[in-house]
Amino acid sequence: MIETKIIFNVGSKETRIAVLEEDRLVELYFERQDLARNVGDIYKGVVTSVARSLRAAFLNIGHSRNAFLPLSDVRQEVLDDNGNLLSLPSKRNDKNAQSVPPLQAGQELLVQVVREPLGKKGARITSYLSIPGRYLVLMPNVDHIGVSRRIQDRKERARLRKIVEEIKPPGVGMVIRTEALSKNEGDFKRDAQSLLKIWERIQKDASQRKAPALIHKDVGLLGRLIRDLFTSNVKELVIDSKESFKKIQSYLKAVAPRFRSKVKLYDESTSGGSLFDTYQIESQIGKIFHRKAPLPSGGYILIEPTEALVAIDVNSGRSSKELEHGKMVLQTNLEAAKEIAAQLRLRDTGGLIVIDFIDMVSLSDRRRVVSELREAFKRDKARTKILRVSDLGLLEMTRQRRSQSHSHSFSSICSACEGSGRVLSNSTVAMQLERWLKRAEGSLKGKEIQIRTHPEMADYLSQELLEFLSKISRKNKLGIDLKGDPYVRMDEFHVFSLETNQEITSKYNS
Repeated sequence: MIETKIIFNVGSKETRIAVLEEDRLVELYFERQDLARNVGDIYKGVVTSVARSLRAAFLNIGHSRNAFLPLSDVRQEVLDDNGNLLSLPSKRNDKNAQSVPPLQAGQELLVQVVREPLGKKGARITSYLSIPGRYLVLMPNVDHIGVSRRIQDRKERARLRKIVEEIKPPGVGMVIRTEALSKNEGDFKRDAQSLLKIWERIQKDASQRKAPALIHKDVGLLGRLIRDLFTSNVKELVIDSKESFKKIQSYLKAVAPRFRSKVKLYDESTSGGSLFDTYQIESQIGKIFHRKAPLPSGGYILIEPTEALVAIDVNSGRSSKELEHGKMVLQTNLEAAKEIAAQLRLRDTGGLIVIDFIDMVSLSDRRRVVSELREAFKRDKARTKILRVSDLGLLEMTRQRRSQSHSHSFSSICSACEGSGRVLSNSTVAMQLERWLKRAEGSLKGKEIQIRTHPEMADYLSQELLEFLSKISRKNKLGIDLKGDPYVRMDEFHVFSLETNQEITSKYNS
């Protein structure tokens, strides 16, 4: 069994959780005051519009942008204008759903955020609510019992299902979580009672409050740590906050006393450094922003996020030349499959992903690489769908995306390159300036101008464009002052009239 540790760092403005497997950072969670997390929150929203062509509705839930609700996620019962439950045919199950009138503007619904806003898109929501506990997930108004796919033993699945059948009230659904493995009826009863109380409070608040309103806030990072991450597989939990340490111990005393010994309080003053530095986590976090991830044999993968998808390229690099070509390709691709799963999990990257493996002639090698990729994703909590490798060596897959990737959360678009990762070369900018002066020379005869560029670009232009600038200056009796300005981008120039002290760059652009 892989040794798992959880490292919990509490700062003044940021709280972070690192999950380590064999001392390697595999998952990172964080909470900041300026980055509110909304997934799992339940709102009472109001329909602002219905887009029939998109089979979706847009709802005001109190965010800056309207939330997106696919009609396939409209539950059988929604709220009417008075907050009462209104019956509608299910879009998921009714074969005649196309003939059902869509939701109407102004109608109020109880919805839950399933994906945070991404870029210019609002949050994605559903009216199929779910309230997770430690062992169970409550699904109001869906009479169903489910069992986690990670619980594979048939006898155990049957035993757990039988227990839940006996304690489950009619009219609600429950999903048995992975952590419920080997638990008894008492554990389920306590969890179910707690979830049902939460649902009763949600119903009461929803009937009394006017949309848009936040009805239920999902637990914070500390609550998610206890509920979702601190499982029986965890060897130890190390935390550097006395207050949070006491809260965890108090909770575990009531629900899982045997776990209390796994929780350790870290004292920075006596340990000689910060918690994340001690476990060498800070250096591993920095690698989240690297495009390139090395492979053991000398190859590497390149990760390129785009607006529509994430492209991953597998390269052999300095892979062993001693191996026969086919074996070298297979080894590199197998290593890449493991590393890709690790990187996507660590970076929390989701959506459509296209992987360009090194071309494999053998069909059995392709199947082996796909199998390795699927095996590597088994420890990932996010849902994935992996297709086969095409004849071109490309593999398409999807990974559940509930929020922005860490690279987006921790970074902003570069003001110089505007997110492309590249800027125009010095020679390209010089040619642009030369063409600008040719267009403008007829109107600038006898005048004086100042060209402002980055200091490095000014040095380049004074050498490479000196002859041209001198020639055009003599020809048009044009005074040209070349000035370095550190506040100008490397790939830009700005031209000012010294007579009016106004910028004239756009006046003579192409």
